[in-house]
Amino acid sequence: MKPFKESDWMVDPKDFKIDESRDLIKAGYQDIYFCTQKTTGYKCVMKKTNCILKDQDMKRAYDRNIYTLATVDHPAIVPFVGFYEKDDYGFSIEEEIEKGDLLHLLKDKMKGHIEPLFDDTHKLIIAYGISHAMKYLHEHRIINRDLKTPNVLLDSELHPYLTDFGTSKIIDQSIQINQTLQSTTLPYMAPEFIIEPERYSNSFPIDVYSFGITLYELITETLSFSHFRNIIELFVAVTSGQRPGIPSSVPSNWKELITACWAQEPGDRPTFAEICDVL
Repeated sequence: MKPFKESDWMVDPKDFKIDESRDLIKAGYQDIYFCTQKTTGYKCVMKKTNCILKDQDMKRAYDRNIYTLATVDHPAIVPFVGFYEKDDYGFSIEEEIEKGDLLHLLKDKMKGHIEPLFDDTHKLIIAYGISHAMKYLHEHRIINRDLKTPNVLLDSELHPYLTDFGTSKIIDQSIQINQTLQSTTLPYMAPEFIIEPERYSNSFPIDVYSFGITLYELITETLSFSHFRNIIELFVAVTSGQRPGIPSSVPSNWKELITACWAQEPGDRPTFAEICDVL
């Protein structure tokens, strides 16, 4: 990992031109704009906090995301451009990844929009890229805590990039960081994390569970738990051990890996080092 020096990553807001032809996207705790960095010509994504940084939860998520992106060094993690603050709002800027996120690719596929590159080989490339980036994070004692298809970006060749580290956490018992369930997405959350978030927020296997759900969606080209009508039904289902049905058309090797990753007991899940070896 790279050392973090705040001044190295502060950028001039005047160096970025917003693309007015593209709509603003509201996502979680941030508003997303598309822009171009004037000095480099890079196409970028600018993420503005949707409330001021005096809000402690917002400040915590914003700082986590910046610190993680500024210090990691992995080809499957989105390149970080920099950040600035203005009028008590925080702005973080990443390079734009051409194809957008994996969730949108899957939704487009379900609507009949064909992506020519999205075949079994590229599914393997995507799965391996995600797992290797997660192996890297875990080796540096960073838990993602929000791994899901919306947070996997794809470039023009469908190579994956992890993004959004507002809920990430460096494991250090001397650092007290509150965890809010609102920051993550329930369908991807491990059952033990749903039930006892404070106890399991430091646990590597919660990311492996999230990878299992993400892998299921990638391989089956369907969304997990989409038939549940509300959060309560989903909560009861996941914590009691229910999982999405895996179609018989899914090869046995993928099925075995998916079911191992989303095992009910955290100790039964493989590590990302083991997942990389399998892939």
